[in-house]
Amino acid sequence: MIDAVGFHFVVITPTQTQDKHARRAIRSHATKAGGGARRQGAKLRSWISPNRELGSLKLAKPGEAPTPASTLSISSPRRIGSDFSGLQLPLGIESHMIQELVKLIDINSHGIYPYEICLNVHPVQRGWFPYMISDLCCLHSMMFSIQAFTDGGSYNQLSRRACLHYAKTLQLLQARLNEHDQTVATSDTTIMVVFFLASAAELMEDYATVENHVKGLEKIVNLRGGVQALNTHNNMQAKVCR
Repeated sequence: MIDAVGFHFVVITPTQTQDKHARRAIRSHATKAGGGARRQGAKLRSWISPNRELGSLKLAKPGEAPTPASTLSISSPRRIGSDFSGLQLPLGIESHMIQELVKLIDINSHGIYPYEICLNVHPVQRGWFPYMISDLCCLHSMMFSIQAFTDGGSYNQLSRRACLHYAKTLQLLQARLNEHDQTVATSDTTIMVVFFLASAAELMEDYATVENHVKGLEKIVNLRGGVQALNTHNNMQAKVCR
């Protein structure tokens, strides 16, 4: 039996014997299936870095630029006794604020783009925690984005805490951009700061500000050598593209 699109179906029932045409069709199909080498399944590749296969973090291939090291530097936590380590929170940051950040991280990882499904990233370096404890400007920008999400509305409806974090973020960011050494100005943490500012502005439907932040982000990424030059072990590429 041949259907409208040309597929050949062989119908077999216990009471019906196969005629020579059916047997010939079965042999032909078996010959085609086993005659050549089996096709390997298509390999998933990153659309950001086409030379890198998804599903594994492999060494760079010959001629491929090596993965750049992260510009983030984190000091080892101070030991307390033999089993614990302690972290010194930046001035003005209290422990309950970190708990709010943890809630946002959980919502982000499970609701926006689950890492296990969408991304193949390093299990440690992908996290937000290094940025939280290593860069005060980034920490204030994260706190501002949380407060903007909680407060809703516009800049005029932001709480005092949100305004404080926003002012500190802009102050620290401007000082960073004015420095003669542009290493910090184009670092991963600075990219994160601009990302959070743009996200908060989008929440408040201030699209003109979003556009300004995106333009600034584009300049930073270009100075770093483009999206492909960003560290592939963390989620930086995905955040920039998003």
